Amino acid sequence: MSTTGWQATWQAYYQPADQQDHAPEIVTDPSGTLVYTNAACTPDTLYWESTTPVPVEAAGLVASPVFTAPDQPGHVFLVETLTDTSSDEPTIIRRGTCGAVSESAVVPAPPTPPAPLINTQAPADAAVGEMITDQTLLTGPYDQGTVIQWWVQHTGFIDPDAAYDELRCVQPDPNDMTGATLAGETILDHPIAEGVTETIYSPEFTSGQTGCTHIKERALTPSGEGDGPVVIAEGWFGQTTETTRWHPIAEATTGGSIRPAIGATKIAVLAVGGIVLVGTGVGVVLVVRKRRRGRARRAV
Repeated sequence: MSTTGWQATWQAYYQPADQQDHAPEIVTDPSGTLVYTNAACTPDTLYWESTTPVPVEAAGLVASPVFTAPDQPGHVFLVETLTDTSSDEPTIIRRGTCGAVSESAVVPAPPTPPAPLINTQAPADAAVGEMITDQTLLTGPYDQGTVIQWWVQHTGFIDPDAAYDELRCVQPDPNDMTGATLAGETILDHPIAEGVTETIYSPEFTSGQTGCTHIKERALTPSGEGDGPVVIAEGWFGQTTETTRWHPIAEATTGGSIRPAIGATKIAVLAVGGIVLVGTGVGVVLVVRKRRRGRARRAV
């Protein structure tokens, strides 16, 4: 078969995902071609068309010109037109099927940015007056300047007279910040890469009464970004790993508490609702350890 004078042109039609009236399905049309049921090839959906016809010199594969796909999710349906221009009256030899699976492309939604993670581990039990701290694991990505906060609430025991091993805490509302007190915060002085975990510690604190301290950690975007700080990761009040039971000194068996190194600085003590917060002036002194490198870094 002679292909002298044949030319190929292409048109691309685009259906944005948010404008499709039903989920795309693949069916077989009367000609036996597999097609998408949501395909629409109309002047309203025309996205791109080739401006220069491509000569068809022989049977085989003919590549279309390169074009840029849409930057939003949806479907692109490519339709080729083969025209014989060897005579004075050009004749369309073949036009592709709108929505043919073999001539269509799915534009996926952009991948969801990886979410930063924050987890904490507070001592399960402590003696009234003992200094403890909350160990916090940060798994990136985190930007430099991210603000890490620790909030605390105190509740009593459901039955204060219960045996030591049977003491249960009154559970707080997991997200109610009404009665919460800011125990301290720090600002990351370096970014944390995606998937990398680093350990930091809250300010030391203690309680002047028996009961339970519930800790909620928060990570906020750096100041100056957008309209204001945005919470990008947080825990909630009442988690077992973020709750410490305070016992009379004679009864408590903590097995040791986690305590950060504190430099030779002036210590300020603030008592709030039975919790004693220990800081250094306005800020707090924290130890930051990179888990992967095993080095300690002090951040103020």
